Amino acid sequence: MAAGHPTDDETGRAGPPWWRAVLIGSLLIPPSVWFGAYGYVVVQTATWGLTSLQLGAVSVLFVTTVLVLALRTVSKRLGLERSELLVIYAMITISVAASGEGGPPYMLNYMAAGPYFATPENQWEQFLPAVPQLFTVNDWPTVLGFYEPTTTLYSWQTISAWLLPLGYWCSVFILLMVGAMFLTNLVGRQWVEHERLTFPLVQVPLEMAQVGDLSRFWGNKVMWIGFAIPAILQSINYISFLHPGFPRLQIRARSLTKGFTKPPLSYIRQMDISFFPWVIGVAFLLTTEMSFSCWFFWLFQRVEWVIGGMMGFVEAGRDAGLARLPMTGAQGAGALLTLVLLSLWIARHQIKEELSRIWSPEEDRTSIFSPASSILGFVAVVAALVMLASFGGMPTVISLPLFLLFFVVTLGIGRVVSETGAARTFAPRSVGLLTSLTGTEGLPLGTRVALAYNQWWASDRDNYTPHLLAALKMRQEEAGISARQLRWGLPLSMILTTISSTWVILHIWYKYGGTSAMVRQWYTHVGSVPLRTLSSWRDVSHPPDWLHLGAMVVGGLFTIALTLARQHIYSWPFHPLGFVLAFTGNMWRMWMPFFIAWAIKTVILRYFGIKTYQQARPFFLGMIMGDFITAISWGTYGMIVGERMYLFFK
Repeated sequence: MAAGHPTDDETGRAGPPWWRAVLIGSLLIPPSVWFGAYGYVVVQTATWGLTSLQLGAVSVLFVTTVLVLALRTVSKRLGLERSELLVIYAMITISVAASGEGGPPYMLNYMAAGPYFATPENQWEQFLPAVPQLFTVNDWPTVLGFYEPTTTLYSWQTISAWLLPLGYWCSVFILLMVGAMFLTNLVGRQWVEHERLTFPLVQVPLEMAQVGDLSRFWGNKVMWIGFAIPAILQSINYISFLHPGFPRLQIRARSLTKGFTKPPLSYIRQMDISFFPWVIGVAFLLTTEMSFSCWFFWLFQRVEWVIGGMMGFVEAGRDAGLARLPMTGAQGAGALLTLVLLSLWIARHQIKEELSRIWSPEEDRTSIFSPASSILGFVAVVAALVMLASFGGMPTVISLPLFLLFFVVTLGIGRVVSETGAARTFAPRSVGLLTSLTGTEGLPLGTRVALAYNQWWASDRDNYTPHLLAALKMRQEEAGISARQLRWGLPLSMILTTISSTWVILHIWYKYGGTSAMVRQWYTHVGSVPLRTLSSWRDVSHPPDWLHLGAMVVGGLFTIALTLARQHIYSWPFHPLGFVLAFTGNMWRMWMPFFIAWAIKTVILRYFGIKTYQQARPFFLGMIMGDFITAISWGTYGMIVGERMYLFFK
């Protein structure tokens, strides 16, 4: 039998070559990146990413699966296997995350903003000589053309001006993703196999990719009923958006606090209510302990704000002293970091076991690299990042903890999404955490510049780590996925996405102009973040922020207390992840859908039993898919006619 063609144990025929899915996934990445960028940045018809369960990845899987099912009506030998569909899905998830906010759109605007937005009033010109040539574009016609369509991208003058900074920052970005891949591979066996994290978001592609047994998902009438409900509700809103006289259903987030103008209710500040069908569907897949903890701690945080406000604490700026309390964001940062450290401590025996087999070539179902390859690869990545940072003027004593802090935070995000299915994740940013510890008083200007310009990759948006962990979970669930497919497919996705997304954003900005109304101004104004940061550090130089660190310690200790209580108190109802999710600002759109799902599931389990829950599960999976497929159908229509559309998650 030819190498690379595994045998299908059921039929005895040769299975597909391992590289076929990787090749198809690679070919799908550039058009996927293009559609996502134009759909969100220019036409404003769909949010391709921004959520943990991505509209882009689910849409690509849906279209690919439909094509496979159509081909199989002709011959069962045609089309792709379930394992191949999941490999393609895994590659697209990395691509959507890497091309979203916190990727090339941020990176490119950071590189061009300085010369364009500097004015005598903001005095940013004083920083520009200290910015390394590796960081920014320094040719004025090239910068001007980026914001105003005065020149073309496709000239040697323009391309050559971008080459050096692009080479530098793209290398940093790819290394960060590869480092996260090695890191998740190290914890994957523990989290997937030993702790058995729920991975609620993975259940959607696992069911959608069922092309061998149609009755299980695609032929399930209960699923289609669930599908129809958001399809109808959201379509009403799309029609209403296009024709304002048509009635609209309030599904998206709506503020409940606009009328709270007097204390103590005014201290709540922000409290939205929403009824996102797909979030209800995801929350239904969680344990009731988890869904309850998520919405409970969100309300608990609001109570903390009210009590703090009544005591004179308003969470003001850094110079407000104790008035900054209760500093829930800092508590959330401490909780997230503690969560990762606790996870590693709990897994210490398994980690010791992994280290004992470090040189073993044995392959398991929850990893794609050997332990030795992962450890050596991660160390090499961190060393390369520190070296690149030194080229940009950042000393090792700053860059090493910065990168390690980033990897801990991103691992925490992966853990949170893998257990809660959080619709959208916000997280503490590495630069802010580091400067809270070090302060900015004694930092040389070159170090400040390097820190300010390294903020873009430490963004809390569109994180790729949850999708790396999800790929390991899908490999455990689907025996047909080989380590070699992911070992090639995931890095290829990172590289191809970085190249494709960089080109698409440059093409859009040079075609329309970054300051024109034809593109989302959000991305354009993000470019001034490093100079605004440097300006704030110039105006007020801070010592280490001990109050912020103290609030982080409080959040960490509370997380430890919740973890110990959960381990030692029978029927303890609170999961520490609920506290982490609420205090990192992730539940403001989701607390009501989580409450609804918790209430429904609690009633079903208490009064009807586990069998009824299993029968209801396809209904909620259908709600998820119906919400997404409706959104991409209308979004595609908007792309075709060139008309802005209603955004289903906002």
